[in-house]
Amino acid sequence: MIKANDMYWAMCPKCGGKMLKIQCGLVETICTNPVCKAKWRITVEGESFKYELLEDMQAKNSA
Repeated sequence: MIKANDMYWAMCPKCGGKMLKIQCGLVETICTNPVCKAKWRITVEGESFKYELLEDMQAKNSA
């Protein structure tokens, strides 16, 4: 059973690295893995996570 105050780890879909703990709502964050650094918009509803890639910081830095 899910409690209203449960927190879940948002994991980077690209590399699997932990990004942040989140309960619900909309968040923009950058992966903490120094090799990855992908930027994501995460929408959380209950236990459902929807990830949208905003930009890949490493690809941008290598251009």
